[in-house]
Amino acid sequence: MKLLYLSDNEISEISSLASLVNLERLSLDRNQISDITPLLQNSGLAEGDQLDLSLNNLDLAENSEDLANIRRLEERGVQVHY
Repeated sequence: MKLLYLSDNEISEISSLASLVNLERLSLDRNQISDITPLLQNSGLAEGDQLDLSLNNLDLAENSEDLANIRRLEERGVQVHY
């Protein structure tokens, strides 16, 4: 599976996404996600992949864990919208 659109589904738990290593486009916007650690565990999310995390329950303040995790994904080349 290369494309997965899960927008606006009230999703809060995303651990099952850690094993979907062939994803190139993942839309998780407009959900209830507060922990994106499983996305860091997904070794397939890398250069050129697109991830939409906008309008979730993420702490985007400087020095927050969520923002640090987003930066780590960006360092891997993932285009993250938040």
